[in-house]
Amino acid sequence: MNIKRIIEVFGCVMIMVNPLASSAQSAPVDTTKIVKVVDYAYKMETERNLPEAAHYYAIAVKLASTDIERASLNYQLGNVLQDLKKNVEAQDAYKEAVGFYNKVNSIKKGGVDEELAATLNDLGNSYYYSKMWKEADKILSEADSVRTILVKKSPVDYEPLLGRTLYNLANVQYQEKKLSEAFANYNRAKDIAEKYYATDSTAYKKQIAMILNNLGALSMEMNDKTFAEECYKKLLNIYNSNNADNGSKYILNKAIAYDNLGGLYLDQKRYEEAGKMLNAAVMEYKKLGNDKAYENRILSILTLLSVTNYSMKNYAEAIPTLEYLAEIYEKNGEKELLADTYKRLAKCYIYTSAFPKAEAIADKAIALGGAAADEIKADKTLAVLLQGRYDEAKDLYSSVKNKIMSNGNVCRQYIQAFLGDLAGAGIISPEMAKKDVKKFKKLINK
Repeated sequence: MNIKRIIEVFGCVMIMVNPLASSAQSAPVDTTKIVKVVDYAYKMETERNLPEAAHYYAIAVKLASTDIERASLNYQLGNVLQDLKKNVEAQDAYKEAVGFYNKVNSIKKGGVDEELAATLNDLGNSYYYSKMWKEADKILSEADSVRTILVKKSPVDYEPLLGRTLYNLANVQYQEKKLSEAFANYNRAKDIAEKYYATDSTAYKKQIAMILNNLGALSMEMNDKTFAEECYKKLLNIYNSNNADNGSKYILNKAIAYDNLGGLYLDQKRYEEAGKMLNAAVMEYKKLGNDKAYENRILSILTLLSVTNYSMKNYAEAIPTLEYLAEIYEKNGEKELLADTYKRLAKCYIYTSAFPKAEAIADKAIALGGAAADEIKADKTLAVLLQGRYDEAKDLYSSVKNKIMSNGNVCRQYIQAFLGDLAGAGIISPEMAKKDVKKFKKLINK
């Protein structure tokens, strides 16, 4: 079972700070006046006119007269360019900002330490978006170092920010397949998020949920299924403890959490628990509307559910799922999947004493032709036999006995064993099974 994953980065935080704020609110008349230029760039940024904002922040950078102004304005420019998905240009702006922050020697002199950390964090994120894992790892590790120093000064102010950097760094290390390092940093991030979630669940819900999801997926990859289960359970407790947040992204992540936990239980052959989780996942995916990707995932889960219920001999529970799948496959013209579904459905009908339905669905499967057609005739033979139509059962058997593994004994033994199973399950009486086996043997030996 492939466990689904959502790997997200805490995106570049748009710190909407105007370093040279004034009261100007209209387009600058004289672009040599840096205050008006920055005010206008900031106004465009808040109005989400990002190309215009980037243009005027670039002008402001050229007009800046101090290193701290150049650092701050390059950072703002980088944020806007990143929001425009211009990764290379954003990285150049961020690197300029880091250079100027380092130039003013922020850690020793104080005052701009967090600005340096924020810039390093967002530069690392930009490298992540560009799949430049090595560069992202290096820069986010630097951000980790700076924010770790800041936490010692003021845990309340800087610990949550350190948690974000650790999460981003763990994501990069996950992509690099540095699983032990990623595991350690996810756990560091989790400890911080859990600490602050306890006092402000609304503010830290998204952060801890993302960490737990990825930590669960990583634990599965490291074959630590016990810890993975713990993570997914905690994640679902968080989602289910606050139903006010019901946006599509929230619903999707909740669906994926149920999906992942169901997959984990399937791997462990814990079929009853798997069924509950996968059913819950389907309910959440259905809330997301007619998106093809979600519809395909629902079909995959329903297929797993039908197999799960069949494995547990929950035939009655398997029937509605299989009927739904048959309807979808028929609508989509997927003959092979439809034939396989009909085959399982026929057996479920037999096991629930719905013999006429089993016969009818077997006829549908036979009409599709293909490799499964001959095999399904054995199921139809059984359904007809159980309805007491012995001569018809004999004719069906004669038409198929030499087509199943080129051995009539295989078909006869299949039917006899199936009758024995039905008697053992209390679906038919042992006397009926014996009678049918005796009558069937007599007929086919004539």
